[in-house]
Amino acid sequence: MIASQLATLEFWEAVFGTGVRLAVPLALAALGELIGERAGVLNLGVGGTMAAGALAGVAGGAAAGPTIGLVAGTTAGVVAGLLFALIVVRWRANEIIVGFGFALGGLALASFLYRGVYEERPSISPHQAISLPLLSDIPVLGPVFFEQPPLVWLMPIVAGTIAFILTRTRIGLEVRAVGDGPEAAHAKGIAVERTRTLALAAAGGLAGLGGAVLSVGLVGEYSDEIVGGRGFVALALVIAASWRPWLLVALCLVVGSLQGFQLRAQSLDANLPVELLQALPFVVTLIVLAFGVGSGRAPRALGRLTRAA
Repeated sequence: MIASQLATLEFWEAVFGTGVRLAVPLALAALGELIGERAGVLNLGVGGTMAAGALAGVAGGAAAGPTIGLVAGTTAGVVAGLLFALIVVRWRANEIIVGFGFALGGLALASFLYRGVYEERPSISPHQAISLPLLSDIPVLGPVFFEQPPLVWLMPIVAGTIAFILTRTRIGLEVRAVGDGPEAAHAKGIAVERTRTLALAAAGGLAGLGGAVLSVGLVGEYSDEIVGGRGFVALALVIAASWRPWLLVALCLVVGSLQGFQLRAQSLDANLPVELLQALPFVVTLIVLAFGVGSGRAPRALGRLTRAA
């Protein structure tokens, strides 16, 4: 019975279609972290920023619709990124300790504020899937990629923009310069603190957007477990992808598909523990990290902030 269900094309179309949607918030947060790490700053608080974005997204979505919710989530992420930059870049606090504080404090604060503000869950209609003419009729690929909410296309657009900026523009050159050699960049006239602050603001904005995509773009509500460890998964995938945007997106699609599989597999008549299925994406992430680490490509100043400004 289970084998026959697994053998159906509809099952795998549903798995990968769900996986593409679930990959979007993870990819946005991970792409943001990639920008920050390229500038030489490690931010372990991605999950907390995503929670802040998810809560702000619900607030904006309840007030003016899901699109405004996405804007509100992005804004909350930018504020969190600037606050992190102020504490770590400007005041030179330990980025590891501050990052853990943001990760744990952001999740707790978002849940606290949600309970304090809303007595009942606000009703929000998430973005609905649309079918692209002709493309959605392509076997397998059509239902997976071309019958999705429009926000799914944020993932390739953001990845392509980041890849272009980092490799083809002066701004990208400055970001990579302060991540590889802040003293040399400072000697060349690059404002290291400003560049890192802007990079962290962009990183926070993308993490906040990822959280808002979860809450108002896909689910339509906020919950304590909505982030679900995606912040630390994003951190691991950035390293596993060797700080390359397109490879990072591919890895996020893999993890998203595994999450889609565990959600769909729970509906099968299998005797597998739910906890084992839920752990599957994280176990595979660890395996990918173990065999895909590109330490030779890491920004040389990553995690070693200097006083160059």
